Amino acid sequence: MQQQPSSGTQTPPPVPSALGGGSGSKLGTTLGAIALVIAIVALAVSFVVPGPTGSTGAIGSRGPSGGNFTVNTTLLPGQNESGEYSAWGGGIGSYLASTVNYRVPLGADLPAGNVTFIAEGGSYTTGCPGPGYAHTGQLCVYEAQDGGRSGSRIFNPTTGLNGASQWGFSIWFTATAASSWSYGSWTVGAP
Repeated sequence: MQQQPSSGTQTPPPVPSALGGGSGSKLGTTLGAIALVIAIVALAVSFVVPGPTGSTGAIGSRGPSGGNFTVNTTLLPGQNESGEYSAWGGGIGSYLASTVNYRVPLGADLPAGNVTFIAEGGSYTTGCPGPGYAHTGQLCVYEAQDGGRSGSRIFNPTTGLNGASQWGFSIWFTATAASSWSYGSWTVGAP
């Protein structure tokens, strides 16, 4: 025999808990899963079913040919080409060097007077007004950072003479510390 509370009221029946696994929570979970599946199917159908297609328009005239910026051509006068260089090494009195190949070669080599190295913190010139720029027929090498190095020499790797080749250039420095470096950018203006 169960005893009734002394106040004369009955205890209400237990309410199913969402975590308790009662039949109410199972029904809610099932309905939620069905709603999710319906939403996913509706979304998939909206991406898969295309709308009506319009008629094809007239073919336009052919545009001009794009530039052929490969090693099979030369950089045209008035055009610039830019890139980066880096040289790393070390050991007092040794050398650090780098060679750069242009992606698009120049029409001719550049003499020493048309090649400028601007050291970190150095002043720009008329022919080399700043990184990313070079006047016609000029090679400008702009050093961004350096450490433990002195001097610089830019030369034509095909002749060994000061200047630059139509294909690129080499640059070297003297190391003044156990760890030495120089890196930056270059821009060349086609002659």
